[in-house]
Amino acid sequence: MNLGLMVASTTAMGGVVAWMTGNDFLQGAMEGMTIGLFNHTVHNNEDEASPLKVSVETNKAGTYEIFVIGSRKGGEGDALAVAAGINTFADNVGMSLMRYGGNSSISNNGKFYFHAVGQRGFYGNQYVSVIKLTSIGRKINKFTGPVGHTLDIIEIYDGYRQDGEQIGYHTAHASADVIGGWAGSWAGLKFGGIIGGSIGAVPGAIIGGIIGGVGGAFGGSYLGTMSIDKAYGL
Repeated sequence: MNLGLMVASTTAMGGVVAWMTGNDFLQGAMEGMTIGLFNHTVHNNEDEASPLKVSVETNKAGTYEIFVIGSRKGGEGDALAVAAGINTFADNVGMSLMRYGGNSSISNNGKFYFHAVGQRGFYGNQYVSVIKLTSIGRKINKFTGPVGHTLDIIEIYDGYRQDGEQIGYHTAHASADVIGGWAGSWAGLKFGGIIGGSIGAVPGAIIGGIIGGVGGAFGGSYLGTMSIDKAYGL
């Protein structure tokens, strides 16, 4: 599995499982992220170079010829993938909270109060202070938005640099990865929220939006880069 997708998946599922079992979502997400990163550390050697694309062709003699198109230091690409994966997960958490949080809130003792748009929410009293989930989502996206744009620019520039500072395969591949991720995240967030909301109203919509957005982001990236590979005959 792609490193960024692996870390984002373990992070998302760690949070979801923790929430469903009555524990702290953020703590579960951090534990899931730790598991993903530990798994990567155990199974990968960052000192080695990793191929960007491998093409296998069969000749008439029945043997195989393997062509490695470009290579880069494994650690550099892995670090970027981890950062992008974590930011993608966090960004979709923020977007889902903003879109589906409604008038829901969370108190200083960790208890959720779920209220849809149009319903009167619980805003605390002399014993309990609360913060709206939409406010939390807005704060998350205030950070993840600029970080995500920066990582996208770095990825596209890295492709441009690999093409010898001209627009070629790697530039197109990186651009398709970024644009496909944007489109997939938007669609996944929307439809994931609809499906989740039909199951569990506000909490279901939030969780569905997160899972759909993260899955859509990586799915859109995959489809986008695959289309570039086909266009270049790879």
